[in-house]
Amino acid sequence: MPSIEPTTPKLSIRDIFSFSDTELVQYMKQKRSANSGFNLEFDSWENLAKEQCDKLTERLKVGALQANNETLSRPVDLDTVAARLHEISGNQDTLPPVTSRSPRYKRSPTPIYNEVAETKTSETIAYHDLIKDGGRPLYPISLQEEKDNREYNEEEKFATFVGEGEHKDAESTANEWAKWEHPGITESQYLKSLRVQFEKRQDENCTDNEEEGFSAFLEERKRRNLEAGYIWPGMAEDEYRQDHGRGGFPEYIAEAKRHLAKHGFTRSFQLDEDPARQDKLTTWIEYLNFEYSYHDRYKRSIKRLRPKYNEAWKKLVDSEVLRPGETDETVYTIESAFQRASEREQAEKAVASTEAAAKAALSETEKAKIGRSRFTKQERTRRLTATHFRLVTAKEMLKTTKRRSNLITEFIQGT
Repeated sequence: MPSIEPTTPKLSIRDIFSFSDTELVQYMKQKRSANSGFNLEFDSWENLAKEQCDKLTERLKVGALQANNETLSRPVDLDTVAARLHEISGNQDTLPPVTSRSPRYKRSPTPIYNEVAETKTSETIAYHDLIKDGGRPLYPISLQEEKDNREYNEEEKFATFVGEGEHKDAESTANEWAKWEHPGITESQYLKSLRVQFEKRQDENCTDNEEEGFSAFLEERKRRNLEAGYIWPGMAEDEYRQDHGRGGFPEYIAEAKRHLAKHGFTRSFQLDEDPARQDKLTTWIEYLNFEYSYHDRYKRSIKRLRPKYNEAWKKLVDSEVLRPGETDETVYTIESAFQRASEREQAEKAVASTEAAAKAALSETEKAKIGRSRFTKQERTRRLTATHFRLVTAKEMLKTTKRRSNLITEFIQGT
């Protein structure tokens, strides 16, 4: 386990993953910037698979919250909230107008840090914030502790609260509320990550004119995303509304109604061109259409990319580098990546060790020429033969290990 020193050097992704939650919070506190953000720098981020990147992003979000020692507001009366939601869904006309939201958090020092309590508190408050803003949590707050203790793949119980096949296991209530409260935050973070990638490439290529180069970099990434079927992350809310209508705001409304009807939602509604003038239920309906749009887009992308994915997986299977039990899901995990890295490291150490033994055996042969060897000719011959065999075997193992690792990495990066 890496230690955290007062002056922390630039770390690797593997170092970050090896931190416990407490160590990660300590590291982030040391990297706090003057504007209350965090200057985190570590190598090999761009080599992570999407699943690994999502896991790390989630840990960093939680770590940032804990590092800021935020004390959240008191819980809301669940009975009152439930009654109000029933009233809202039954009578749209009684909804209060949308008002500007004020910050719900205030900062105060925490005398004794309790990681479990902090996480539970933040999830509880996010749960009530999500309900208060018209959203719907993935599961009742009463199941939060059970969720925290369950195994990663035990999805059945919680899937009943979001619909069959729709359970987003890794997404917490805090994430759901953040997406509802700040729908553009993902795009902002994505652009920041692109800026980091661009600056690294600029350092490697020693290019000038940073802003012009970054604009070109964004355009190229935008083109590639559009070709792959993705929506450009920099698209603003009003651009999204107009873009999806393809015929102005009236067509956007018509498309939303058609889209929702396709998914079984037939309740009448009327959107306002200014989202701030909409009541909460109408805003929720529009958000539901927004989620379905992404859901359907992802389904189309999967359908379009499935042949390429299957071809890449077949190529990997035919290479015969996979082991019993390895699937196209397990090779994406961080545990699998660490195992491959460890195996390669061990293979390299084995080659280095046998090379040293071979040099020692050859040294005895040279000593024998001047009568200084302590081994007989027969013993020297046996030692040379044995070390040569071990060296050939070790090099072959390293070659096999590298080939396996490279082919799996090629599959991951290509899909």
